[in-house]
Amino acid sequence: AAVLLLRFRRRLRRLETAGETDQETGLGNRALLARLARQRLSDKNRMLYVMFCFRFDQQRLRGPEDGERTALLQHIASVLQSFSSDADIAARVSDNGFAVLRLCAGRELWIAALMERLRECGTCPMAAGVCPLKAEDRELDGAIYRGMQAAGAALERGEAYLLYSDRAAASVQEEKRLQGDVRRGLNSG
Repeated sequence: AAVLLLRFRRRLRRLETAGETDQETGLGNRALLARLARQRLSDKNRMLYVMFCFRFDQQRLRGPEDGERTALLQHIASVLQSFSSDADIAARVSDNGFAVLRLCAGRELWIAALMERLRECGTCPMAAGVCPLKAEDRELDGAIYRGMQAAGAALERGEAYLLYSDRAAASVQEEKRLQGDVRRGLNSG
């Protein structure tokens, strides 16, 4: 009976691990990120963490050359793994997005070096959004969303990374609204 229980637990663990791994990159996925974050984060330490979100040009990732796309995804995963410590959680969170949850100490040096290394590949425009966790971030979806917004804004501006803040988000929204107004004015006039 003990042997059967041990086999069952091993099989269950293998199935759980398979469901938490991105098949293209070998990194964890959103499910793994959420599970490990629930284990590590508490109300007392949540605000000591930062969600680093990485966004890549979607057209480039979905390009016609599948081998190039696969090589790019593997390069990104490899760089994220090499820059992540055992305390960090790296995961692929969307088709064109990755995230790393880590303590905020030394974040500027870490993200600058990481982005330099990611951009060495040179085949795809990419940027990062840096989103410090808030006390109310019990689920990480909000932090990932805000981080991806910041990464998208950095990508549009041609910057390596952008720190998310409510004020920066309002500025980006205002900038997009003004660009829309200019386009509508040019089209009508």
